[in-house]
Formats: sequence, structure tokens, C-alpha cells
Amino acid sequence: MTDDLELIKQMDKNDRLIRESYKALQKRYPNEFIAIEKGKVVANGKSLKVVEQCMDKNAEKKVPVLIRYIPAAGISILY
Repeated sequence: MTDDLELIKQMDKNDRLIRESYKALQKRYPNEFIAIEKGKVVANGKSLKVVEQCMDKNAEKKVPVLIRYIPAAGISILY
């Protein structure tokens, strides 16, 4: 149960980074995928494969990671 709660807290922290700094992320990573770990961007790339390769190198850490596509300013993506 404690592990599940910690996982939820970490993913909330990662998601909060997206919400609170979306415009800054759009300026820094337009049209790129980013990987967020512990509230920080730890990998980025123009393709998902590039980000996955970066994450594979750190797979032994077993830390929850959020991967998100960041469109350039003025582009909307509906989920």
C-alpha cells in the first residue's frame, strides 16, 4: 500500500510540472517528447523512440516516469 501511495505522489508531482510550466515547456521543447521523473525533465527528443532509449539506460532505477508530447505554441492536441 505504501508503494502504491508513493507512486501516486510521484506521478502527481510529474503531472503538476506539466500543468504549472506548460508554456515554458513549449518554448524549450516545442514538438518534442519529454520524460519527467521526480518533477524534472530527464530526457527529450523529436521521437518517442529517442526518449525511450534514454529511459532504457536508466531502467534499473525503477522510478515512475511520465512521458508527454509537447506541441509548439499555438497548436492544440485534444485527448
